[in-house]
Amino acid sequence: MAGKKGMKHYPGWMKYEAFRMYENEGKSQAEIRALLGIQDRDRLDKWFKEVRSERAGNLKVPKQKGKPRKTPITKQREMELQLKQLKMENELLKSFLLEVERGD
Repeated sequence: MAGKKGMKHYPGWMKYEAFRMYENEGKSQAEIRALLGIQDRDRLDKWFKEVRSERAGNLKVPKQKGKPRKTPITKQREMELQLKQLKMENELLKSFLLEVERGD
């Protein structure tokens, strides 16, 4: 929402501070909006719903970035990539051990 034209972005801590004021201090939503400089009347309802959901263990899963793959990785391809990674790590460790032996 920070990127949409005309929408104000609020720091992440503000959501939790507003919820704390509401739950612990018993402040009204109007008081909290005035203290934190929030004009949008529906903003606090949305934040409180998110915080309650997080506390219940319903954490948001972040959206995947970038284009989705055209074809999913097969198990065989995944194993090939893992093997390639392990071979590279093995070569790196071998070269490191050679350097250590030369240094002694």
